[in-house]
Amino acid sequence: MASNITILHISDLHRITEANVDCLRASFNVEKEYYRANSIPMPSFIVVSGDIIQGSRETEPQKAQEEIRSQYEVAGRFLAGLCDIFFSGDISRMIIVPGNHDVSQYVTRGCMSKIDADDYKPFVDSLWNDDSNIRWSWKDLKFYTISDTVGYKRRFDNFIDFYNNFYRDVKWPERKYPGLVDAEAEVIDFKEEGVTFVCFNSCYQLDHLQQSGYICFNALSNLSTKLLEKKRQGRLIIAVWHHHTQGLPKENNYLNYRILDNMTKYGIRMALHGHQHISGILNEYRDVFTEDNLWLVSAGTVYGNSSDMVPGTTRQYNLITIDRNASECQVTLMSREDKSLQNPEPVWENGLIGRSQRIQYTFKIQLEAEEKEESMEEVYQQINEINREAEKTKDYLQASKRLLELDLNNQAVRKFLVEYLSRAEDWDTIIKVFAEPKSSLEAIAFIESCIKTKNAEAYGSFSRSPYAEEIQDANVRTIMADADIILKRR
Repeated sequence: MASNITILHISDLHRITEANVDCLRASFNVEKEYYRANSIPMPSFIVVSGDIIQGSRETEPQKAQEEIRSQYEVAGRFLAGLCDIFFSGDISRMIIVPGNHDVSQYVTRGCMSKIDADDYKPFVDSLWNDDSNIRWSWKDLKFYTISDTVGYKRRFDNFIDFYNNFYRDVKWPERKYPGLVDAEAEVIDFKEEGVTFVCFNSCYQLDHLQQSGYICFNALSNLSTKLLEKKRQGRLIIAVWHHHTQGLPKENNYLNYRILDNMTKYGIRMALHGHQHISGILNEYRDVFTEDNLWLVSAGTVYGNSSDMVPGTTRQYNLITIDRNASECQVTLMSREDKSLQNPEPVWENGLIGRSQRIQYTFKIQLEAEEKEESMEEVYQQINEINREAEKTKDYLQASKRLLELDLNNQAVRKFLVEYLSRAEDWDTIIKVFAEPKSSLEAIAFIESCIKTKNAEAYGSFSRSPYAEEIQDANVRTIMADADIILKRR
């Protein structure tokens, strides 16, 4: 498991064009040299937290679609170029989620109908439901309903086409965007690095009239078994989505934070997002009852123009280094900022984190103790398979060899192993494996093996152990008495 990990976190590409894509890519070639000169580990992963494109204001569907696809083509070239620079073209190490600009608004406009009614109270009441089909337009002061629910679900089609085409050559594990784009999430696990990414679509129910960020609870709960397994395996679980979680009183474009409680329960300890166009804003969400922490890290816009910038900021991205051991990670956040005042090719330098005067911030994340990768169900399936084959072939030595490859801390594995080794009369292996027995069965097999091989030394070590001194099992005490006589007569 890798001990040092670096994440290059970018977001909100927005207005990247054919003319400036090469300039932006070139700036990261220079950054690579900066990392090398400053002993910063090269990125292990690149996270892109939404708003791959700007979108289209065209009202004619065909023209809007052509414009959007062109934007994705240009953005895809840039992202593939980053993978060339840092991963020799291995795009599997890039993590991508959609943002609000990745929702095709020309689609949502065509799926809504204006509501004409004398009494609007029922629509006001239902407007605030999580799964409401009712929308309010401030432009014409009217309620709308999603009349074409099938067509409405196609608002992500352009993003899905981009995503699936971008990862088309990644075969194992297959990278294909979830079918239910509103209500599903994607888990991408990297065993060697000990990192698991959970990719959410925070644009659930988002359209041209609904700007609030929202993650469907089912998208998380459907992954509960898988995430808890990764938690037990000691993974650093990192969520990725687009929206920030706080906003001003009159704003409505931030994420519904209620899901954060559930995330901490499943072992998610850090989240990477964008949307607010401020790099390095770091909030600590804390469950006061469980004391579980969730660190929220935001990236700025990596190539937006002046209209996208928060006053006082410019183009930004994050560099996150993670130094981990078995029980915790030390995470350091650095902000890189374009000091060129928006020249075609950014000039990246150390930037301040949010409104602070810090150029970096370090925090720690506690991890679960690492377990074996195999789930209990998988282990038992393997045991059953080995047992069926052993009973069929009577080749207990081969069965023993297969069991020795499994988790020897598993009680069932040890039970079958001691039985098969005894049937195969492999006394030396029994002595080696069960020198510190965990059951009376193992102790008896060990002592009998010492007797059969006349191994007084191994038995002597066992007889002086705390286990032997405290054992109360009558069968074990009886065979120990026999061993005392037989091996001392040698």
